[in-house]
Amino acid sequence: MPYRMLKYEIEIIESILVDEKEEYKNKRYEYPNIIPIVLYTGEIEWNAELDLRKIQLKWRNYKGMELSRYNVYDINKISNEKLLKEKSIINKIMLMEKARNKKEFIENLNKISKELKCKELKYTKEEKDFFIVAVKAIVQKQDYKEKVDEILKDIEEVENSMMQIIETLNEERAKLIKDSINEGKKKCEIKHIKNMLKENLSIELISKITEMTESEIKRISIK
Repeated sequence: MPYRMLKYEIEIIESILVDEKEEYKNKRYEYPNIIPIVLYTGEIEWNAELDLRKIQLKWRNYKGMELSRYNVYDINKISNEKLLKEKSIINKIMLMEKARNKKEFIENLNKISKELKCKELKYTKEEKDFFIVAVKAIVQKQDYKEKVDEILKDIEEVENSMMQIIETLNEERAKLIKDSINEGKKKCEIKHIKNMLKENLSIELISKITEMTESEIKRISIK
């Protein structure tokens, strides 16, 4: 019920704004007050919550806030040095959003690009992808979009080359494991063949059991 009431309130406000389309675009426009009242005539006692906050998910150490109220974090009050220093993709995006002109935007992007390409800092592929998408959304149709795309492409290429190296290493590791397993199997087979030879089993019979050629078994018998 609290959610339905909130929807009704918004719909009423929107119906009023249709007639005052231009005026309400002003930041100081005063929106109408809506006082929701439910007239209940049911037989059983009313048991629905009256406050939407009481049926919202609870966060630890967060008590919630009034509906339609929001917080403002002014990133202009955070220094560029601090935003760049902290290992946080969100901070890097805020730094890009904060840029006032083309020169500052490109300079910040180059600094962040170097950081994202630094192996020691170990940014994940997901973090890099998120940064790239965010920057593309910020720059959109600016005249320096081509330069930005060039820098972002460099980040992607480094990431792709790293992924190729990792894939190559994984392939080599898998091959080593496979080779060691095969070598272990081979040694085990040789041991079994030698034991069968000690028991005076014929080379022909051993060949049928192990599916190895008689010449291979003869070579093992000589060792």
